[in-house]
Amino acid sequence: MLWDESNVKLGVSLPIFIVDAFTGQPLSGNPAAVCLVEGRQDIPDQTKQSMASELNLSETAIVTKIRMEDRFDTASQFRLRWFTPTREVPLCGHATLAAAAVLFFCCNNPSGKLKFETVGGVLGARKKGRTIVLDFPAHRPVPLDATLRAEAEPLVREIMRGLEPVDLAYCPMTKDLLIRLEDFYSRQVSRRSPGTETPNIKANKK
Repeated sequence: MLWDESNVKLGVSLPIFIVDAFTGQPLSGNPAAVCLVEGRQDIPDQTKQSMASELNLSETAIVTKIRMEDRFDTASQFRLRWFTPTREVPLCGHATLAAAAVLFFCCNNPSGKLKFETVGGVLGARKKGRTIVLDFPAHRPVPLDATLRAEAEPLVREIMRGLEPVDLAYCPMTKDLLIRLEDFYSRQVSRRSPGTETPNIKANKK
């Protein structure tokens, strides 16, 4: 039985699975937690975040029903959210794959295709034998307007160690900034996390 942060019994069953995605070997691949929220009520967002923090995997997928009378072993459409140990994220591929695997192979859901309602739109998962095919939407970036570009370019030059950006675009859904450089540069750029030093960049004209 699950209790919330006020020590009040929530009256909801919460099966939790650890799934290794992208592998056929146990204890390998890319692990994700999958939580199926049973019962006739959802659980608070803070509880979901606390569970993800305690499970401490890169992502925890929270699967809830569209209608409370739905069942995980018969319904074909669910709500899906993803939490890291510190925050909710707008999209996660391997945790979506893990959620579909739990529904198809652990809950024995007979549906040939599942749909997940997410903050980024409806995602699909199709079963083909013992494999699963995911259908994800294409989140296209949009060019920055003149004002935002003027604000972003100095920071981009600092990050890129003086390399001049040819074009800048932003994806509102994934919150990614795309930086295009001249095609005649070969580049090796490491991911930069907040609070870390500027990455080393090798730029050589071909």
